[in-house]
Amino acid sequence: MNYVPVREHLEDLVEQVEWLKANPAAEKCIRDGGAEFARRILNKHAWVCYIWRLLSAFKRLQPWPSRTEGFQPAF
Repeated sequence: MNYVPVREHLEDLVEQVEWLKANPAAEKCIRDGGAEFARRILNKHAWVCYIWRLLSAFKRLQPWPSRTEGFQPAF
């Protein structure tokens, strides 16, 4: 288990938190999995790639021409 599923509008959030508090093994599994994910995936290179892709997507929404057309990141 990687997370505790909750309904879209969070109407079952309190119930799910209470379940998690009552199940320390599940809480530890989720906590440890999240920490491992952060160590493995949320590194500096991944963060820079994410920001680059986000800004590239925003660029298409701007009404003026790009000043960086054709620029490629060095990574």
